[in-house]
Amino acid sequence: MNNQPTFYKESGNYQIVNLILTLLGLLTISLILGYLYSALTTFIPFIYVNTIILIGLGFTIGYAAL
Repeated sequence: MNNQPTFYKESGNYQIVNLILTLLGLLTISLILGYLYSALTTFIPFIYVNTIILIGLGFTIGYAAL
């Protein structure tokens, strides 16, 4: 009987197409959200609301990068 615990081992293989699609997706999301952020900060004069929107934008782009 094998008493050693098994762990995940990365294969080390990846496809360049998946990397390119991920980068294009992140670029698209960033451009759309950046435009939306720009439009919202232009029309909302309250600095605190703009700060909350900026934090939300950062979290959204960061989550999309995962």
